[in-house]
Amino acid sequence: MSIPVEGLDAWMAPYLLDQGVIERIGSGRGVRFILSRKFRSFQGKPRSYTRDAGLDRETNKDLEQLVAEARAKGSASWSIEEKRMASIVAKAWVLLAPLGIETTDIRRLVNKAVRNAWK
Repeated sequence: MSIPVEGLDAWMAPYLLDQGVIERIGSGRGVRFILSRKFRSFQGKPRSYTRDAGLDRETNKDLEQLVAEARAKGSASWSIEEKRMASIVAKAWVLLAPLGIETTDIRRLVNKAVRNAWK
């Protein structure tokens, strides 16, 4: 949840930065403010910080390298059951994520469904 710079009064931003409620991301005209990691932890939603702040440059490079290697190997052939499971997970994600349900909770539900599918 990015806070528009126009939405902050000139006196409010430095105060909130000093108090650790918000953090500045970027610089110049591209600056944006997000709720801080400390504040998100206080809210009980520490993972939403990473979603808003984005990944650091090193992690992005590693991710791009993994994607490039996977594309070089070619697409993996999935069975019909695996495709069906991926579709179910994607639908669950689309329904649950906008409601504010955390990634770990969705993962826990999926893991439980997969374990029960083999019984």
